Amino acid sequence: MRYRAAAVPLCLILAAGCSATYVREPLAVSTEAWEMTLVKLVAGPDQYWTAGGYRRPGEGKRYVWATMRLRNGLKTPLVIRLDRIFMNAGGTRRRPCIIDADCFITVQANPAPKLGPGESITRRLAYMLPRGVEPERLTCETGVIVIPARAGR
Repeated sequence: MRYRAAAVPLCLILAAGCSATYVREPLAVSTEAWEMTLVKLVAGPDQYWTAGGYRRPGEGKRYVWATMRLRNGLKTPLVIRLDRIFMNAGGTRRRPCIIDADCFITVQANPAPKLGPGESITRRLAYMLPRGVEPERLTCETGVIVIPARAGR
């Protein structure tokens, strides 16, 4: 009996971890001041646990997670506005609804980190999209990363 009770939560955890991958190879855009690399783009998981509570997308929606690496190319500090990295999908431009520190525990990150000269950080940004709508591109103030179409769609 004890083993059956433990198997149910394990099945739920494994099922929640399933996701569709849009980008497997890094895609980058840069200026003289900074470099932004889309390391990974996946659909799901559709949940976010923090010490402050549990979040899920609304009915008929899902999370698409973008793992971003950002680097300051200047010799002076630079503030990068993560909340201004938009996802275009289905004719609509969306802001990230979650900005995560991308570490071994879920921690919401500062939406405007100050990077020192040459400093790099990695963050996970979640965008809420309607089910069936595919991400097309990520845009910021001076750059665009076009998301390639998945094979077999």
